[in-house]
Amino acid sequence: MEDLHDIVEFPFEGEKLLGMVIKHYTHPLNDFYLIYSDNALYEYSSKEDNSLLADNVYMPVYDRAITDYKLKRQHIEDMMHFNKEYTALKDAARDMDESIFL
Repeated sequence: MEDLHDIVEFPFEGEKLLGMVIKHYTHPLNDFYLIYSDNALYEYSSKEDNSLLADNVYMPVYDRAITDYKLKRQHIEDMMHFNKEYTALKDAARDMDESIFL
């Protein structure tokens, strides 16, 4: 999470959330990120050290960026699934006995 405005997956209360890094604070004793996710603002330092700062926060620009990311990720997953199905069909067609068509 070094770069700002990265879309990241982070753990919070036993579940994985997808959010956008708003700000990264670096201090000698406290290094943490502000992350916007699911209409809330989180402070994240580590898996064990994270907290909810504000609920009912609406940042439409970040919401759109996260939604676009989810759609692109789903599109890539769909393409990979289609590619696997296509490869399986191609392999099955290659291994078919051609005499059944004659």
